[in-house]
Amino acid sequence: MRPFALPEKVRNRVFFLVLTLVALGSLEVVSRFFWMVRYRASFLDRTLHAFYGELKHVAEVEIRHDDGNFDVLLLGGSVMHSSFGPIDTRLKDSLESQLNKPCRIFNLATPSHSSRDSHTKYRHLADKRFDLVLVYHAINDLRANNCPPSLFRRDYSHYGWYDAINLLASHPENTVLVSPYTLNYVGRQLWQRLGMRASIPQDNAVAAWAHYGRDIKTVEAFKENMSGIAAIAAERGEDLVLMDYAYYIPPHYSPNAFTAKRLDYGKHITPIEVFGLPENVEKGLQLHNAVLAQVAAAHPAVIYLNQNANIPKSGLYFDDICHLTARGCKRFVENIVAQITVVDFGSSAERRRRLSE
Repeated sequence: MRPFALPEKVRNRVFFLVLTLVALGSLEVVSRFFWMVRYRASFLDRTLHAFYGELKHVAEVEIRHDDGNFDVLLLGGSVMHSSFGPIDTRLKDSLESQLNKPCRIFNLATPSHSSRDSHTKYRHLADKRFDLVLVYHAINDLRANNCPPSLFRRDYSHYGWYDAINLLASHPENTVLVSPYTLNYVGRQLWQRLGMRASIPQDNAVAAWAHYGRDIKTVEAFKENMSGIAAIAAERGEDLVLMDYAYYIPPHYSPNAFTAKRLDYGKHITPIEVFGLPENVEKGLQLHNAVLAQVAAAHPAVIYLNQNANIPKSGLYFDDICHLTARGCKRFVENIVAQITVVDFGSSAERRRRLSE
């Protein structure tokens, strides 16, 4: 009896199918190794976690309104990051003392991140329910203004960083397969390296373009990001605190005086020029602070706190234009706790009942 044999045409198709699956599988493996090398992600990480590694820990924790803890989410830039001051630990201690219940702080504040980063991170925590969300932004967005008007993009995609993150939205499959997004990402990176797509560095203003920062092009973008955060908080029933941004520019500020540490600052950490020309940065902060007041007014459930008016303009409180000394961090937290203990805290009667337990 002759052994069964597939027709040649069928064998060719099966061979082609197997070869295709092996090629696609190999591409997926190579793509995951790419993210391991590029952003030190783990092999099984979501692509989003390659950009926002700080999200991974929060994603692995069960966070609910009825978990017995008072859970607080911090969203912002370096001012609230633990390497720049003890805001998170002071806040935990103060809230536990005031509320007489365990408090967990989930600090997603990250140096250089803007309101767009925080909006993205908050949106991707859809299965978490925090008791309080604190957002502190204004200054990092201003770097996006330091470019010609023709280059500026409202979604900040004139930064390579945001172009890559915005691209994730067009790849919903990336939660399972990372290779399609990776190919698109690498292609865009090569396009930029060849000078076919202009972009500016994320961390510092381009000195030659600093004069473009006098046109504060980020106002509407900042408003969209903060309004988006407020809308998410309202939808999830989470109490949101928006804070007016505190800053201090001493008289006779200059880069040389800053470098020589002759100014009324503490540690002199970051010169203003990282964000733009001083006069443009001050103008931008004023406009962004006005936006924060507008967003709070448009969302009655938002708790609004004016940190700028309640932290003294002194080197005793500021290490530079925005980073706070130990005394400044203490005042920052005191302002928060004082505010949330006098407002009608909680978006529902049930929330207020739980806090009183």
